[in-house]
Amino acid sequence: MAIVLEALTDGVVFLDHEYRFTYLNPVAERFARAPREGLLGVVLWDAVPDARGTEIGIACVRAMDESVST
Repeated sequence: MAIVLEALTDGVVFLDHEYRFTYLNPVAERFARAPREGLLGVVLWDAVPDARGTEIGIACVRAMDESVST
């Protein structure tokens, strides 16, 4: 599965229940403009504070609350 995630042309990010990054594929890494090694274990809101209240931030909270992917 990791090979597929690494090859996707869309950004893929996995977060744990505390919103810490547990996985970023290369596209998400480029979008974040930071190496994934520097983001793994970091809380989403600390890494991207401007995401709170945005469409993607709201989608992340909804996905976590409802246990669905976005």
